Amino acid sequence: MLAVCGFVFVFSVLVLVYIGIPFAQQKPLRARGKHSLAWEVRRVRSWRKFRFEWGFDLWGGAGTVTVWSTSKSSEPSDNRPVVYDPEDPQRWCFSAQMPRNPARVRNWLRGFWVVAVVTLVLSIVLLVG
Repeated sequence: MLAVCGFVFVFSVLVLVYIGIPFAQQKPLRARGKHSLAWEVRRVRSWRKFRFEWGFDLWGGAGTVTVWSTSKSSEPSDNRPVVYDPEDPQRWCFSAQMPRNPARVRNWLRGFWVVAVVTLVLSIVLLVG
């Protein structure tokens, strides 16, 4: 029983780290993000990966920003929608990587947090008892 609790606890923590950290980092983008369309400026090949420089116009005609991303794909890139933080344009994300329903993701994260806490407490009780 202790091994099952340990496995479930580790699994819950890994899910929280894998999903929770990017979700928390995207919070400013969900709160005040502006949408724009990015185009490929430059492509650089670096050992089994491609680094892409993307350019996008700031909202309200405030200028253009270029940012880098890494991909394993060498397919030609079309214009892609992005969401950026107007206070820090270097903080950005492709719109496809943003969750469509943040409330649902938040509920899943809460559920995994509860499971992690319950299994940790149950493991401690099993160890003591």
